[in-house]
Amino acid sequence: MAQPQTPDLSILSSQFQGLAENLTHEWGFFVVRTAYTVDVDKGSWTAALENLHRYVQAGDDTAEIHPGTLALPVIAGRGALNGAGYASIRNAFTGWLDEFLRHKSPSDDDGDEEWPSDVRRDVFVVIDDPSFASLLNAPEPVRGRSPNLDAEPWVIVVDSEDPDTMPYRGGGPYMGFMRSRARALGQLFEDLGSRSMGRLCPVREYEGQIPLYDGSLRGKLIDGGVAAAR
Repeated sequence: MAQPQTPDLSILSSQFQGLAENLTHEWGFFVVRTAYTVDVDKGSWTAALENLHRYVQAGDDTAEIHPGTLALPVIAGRGALNGAGYASIRNAFTGWLDEFLRHKSPSDDDGDEEWPSDVRRDVFVVIDDPSFASLLNAPEPVRGRSPNLDAEPWVIVVDSEDPDTMPYRGGGPYMGFMRSRARALGQLFEDLGSRSMGRLCPVREYEGQIPLYDGSLRGKLIDGGVAAAR
């Protein structure tokens, strides 16, 4: 039996280039949409993305970043991204980024001055079917009110660095991804300014746990099953 072909995610590079070119002074994260296996109409996706914006903006009142400059540019493509794993998306993301920086600064190896905004490039957000459902069904966030954590939406955050190249920190090996409460993404953005995601990610105690970034120093661990760790 013929094996299914791995989608070529390089076809989405032009989409990434266009989004990155249009960024100027914004902060935020690139969002990669893999939520296609359920019947998601355009209105539902728009509502989920609007909820993500609301929750990020309703986050930490002490954040030093302005909510009005939040950017969450979306990379989407059903044919290429439906069911794509984190490792393949990571490889594609670094390729898209390298191509952008080469075109911006072909004779300069240091691309820091060529990156047009504060949108992070060391990590990116993935919205898969479960996180999409959490965003779509989330209640209206209220700034200053204690949240109902059981109803809090979340997303997946993926390290753009290969976890296999990072030193072992004990516990379950670092997988290169974690869940993050949507409300905590502003705090995560700030924390990534001084620490790598590998340092911020809660260390798993045993196989099958999923680390959850919640804005605290320790974070949490969720029993999500091995199937969730793509």
